[in-house]
Amino acid sequence: MTIRSRSFLPRQWRHFARGHKTDENDALAVAEAACRPNVKVAPLKTVEQQGMQAVQRSRELWPHQRVALSNHIRGLLMEFGIVTPQGFTALYRQMPEILEGGENELPDLYRPMLHLLHQRLGGLRTDLEQLNETVCTLVKEHPMGRRLTALEGIGPVCRYCCMPPWAVVKPSPTPASSRPV
Repeated sequence: MTIRSRSFLPRQWRHFARGHKTDENDALAVAEAACRPNVKVAPLKTVEQQGMQAVQRSRELWPHQRVALSNHIRGLLMEFGIVTPQGFTALYRQMPEILEGGENELPDLYRPMLHLLHQRLGGLRTDLEQLNETVCTLVKEHPMGRRLTALEGIGPVCRYCCMPPWAVVKPSPTPASSRPV
């Protein structure tokens, strides 16, 4: 007896769920969906496709972290009466003055923590710049990315997001003699 595994999208088998959400009810719903001939199967991704999707997800996460951290720093500085204008550039420019200045109300106990937050904010900035360079390289190497480059007004990050994760160029098959056993 051979067992074939198939991957279903959650929206495909959710229609067959009964009762409350429990592991048993979910398993029954998946089994019911698997018996139906018209339920669509989700395509399996290769490692390269998963890597491409992971880069996209990281690219989406880091700007949110940068905004959250800058807002956190601004909020804490406001509690001590230090107001900085909106924008990353103003915060980057004023942070060394705030950390060095002894005339502000910032307690000496908090200065090392604020310095660490400022370093993390700078680290997120450089990480995001490196990720953007990686995205630019991936877009230039990918045939679909090169076609999207011809469109006016679309930058490399938008081009990368327009490339579907299943559009990864498939590597050439390796000979059977060189495959791991």
